[in-house]
Amino acid sequence: MKHLIQLPNTRRTLPPLEEDGGNLWTAICDTFNLAGCGETEEEAQSALDGAIMSFCRALRRRGLLEVALDEMGIVYEPADDNMMVV
Repeated sequence: MKHLIQLPNTRRTLPPLEEDGGNLWTAICDTFNLAGCGETEEEAQSALDGAIMSFCRALRRRGLLEVALDEMGIVYEPADDNMMVV
């Protein structure tokens, strides 16, 4: 089964992900075209962090976050809407 992910606060839609989460990091980078984002390394890292958090929230709302992180070998412990502990 495939799920179409609409990212919050953007008009971009991720390519459909397989139920196992597909290739999470490739989808994030492809969707946000993060190369050259920001004038400094800190700005670029902040943009990437924000993109990843938005994407993870979208996955979590669809019940796919735990599956995707498990596929990458990351232990997920829900904390609250604004913080994730991995």
